[in-house]
Amino acid sequence: MSSGAPKNRIRHLSGVIARSVQKLIWLVELILVLLLSYLLVLMLYVVVRDLLTLKPEAPASSIHLIVSDILVVVVVVELIRSFAVLHPSRERILEGLLEFGIIVLVREVARSVIVANMSGALMACGGVVLLTIALWVLRSWVKRSQ
Repeated sequence: MSSGAPKNRIRHLSGVIARSVQKLIWLVELILVLLLSYLLVLMLYVVVRDLLTLKPEAPASSIHLIVSDILVVVVVVELIRSFAVLHPSRERILEGLLEFGIIVLVREVARSVIVANMSGALMACGGVVLLTIALWVLRSWVKRSQ
């Protein structure tokens, strides 16, 4: 028996393990997309219901709640997009995560402004600036490397 046989077995075994892990990750992502889609439908129903029952004399807290719900819908849509669309390359996944972080922080800025928490809004704005710079650097690095 040659010394190449154990190496081939190890190579074959690592290939089988890699394919199995990829299938498992794909299955988990599929389940997450399905659960997030279900959650999105429920959230859209709640937002539409709240908008239809909103009265002009409603307290400001009701309007703040609806705005927050709409921003959460945007976050969930971005999550679904990052799982479903940006799967092919690591750079695209990182880009999607940075974009998702920006959207979450913009939501936090809006929420902080609505509840008049200016220090929270300023910190979230700083985060938006930092993530935007990181996204710009990533995109310029990817373009340069292509």
